[in-house]
Amino acid sequence: MKMIHAIPRLPVSNINQSCDFYKRTLNFTLIHADTDYAIVSSGKVELHLFRWTPVDGVEQLIANSCRIEVKGIDKLYKQLEIHNVIHPNGKLSNKDWGEKSFTMIDLDNNAIDFYETI
Repeated sequence: MKMIHAIPRLPVSNINQSCDFYKRTLNFTLIHADTDYAIVSSGKVELHLFRWTPVDGVEQLIANSCRIEVKGIDKLYKQLEIHNVIHPNGKLSNKDWGEKSFTMIDLDNNAIDFYETI
């Protein structure tokens, strides 16, 4: 057995609003969208978004997260700073393990950590 590739699936409350958010803030391309599921991509990065609705007394979304490796992290950070989506504790910084990273939050409190090896 060999694992090949991973694609994050993130819960969202509104498919259309979330697709617009990813297109506007990260220039993602819409691959597919219906009322319950969407796929957006940029280069080799693909996110699957599924419509979350309250189930069994759970009334709010529980935040999920994923990491995306990028090149040109400084430019991306400046682009997302304008949209006011940077997590308050996720400012751009160098990490001891040889990465530069920051975290953004989408409309449904999903955290996306962008990193670049330095």
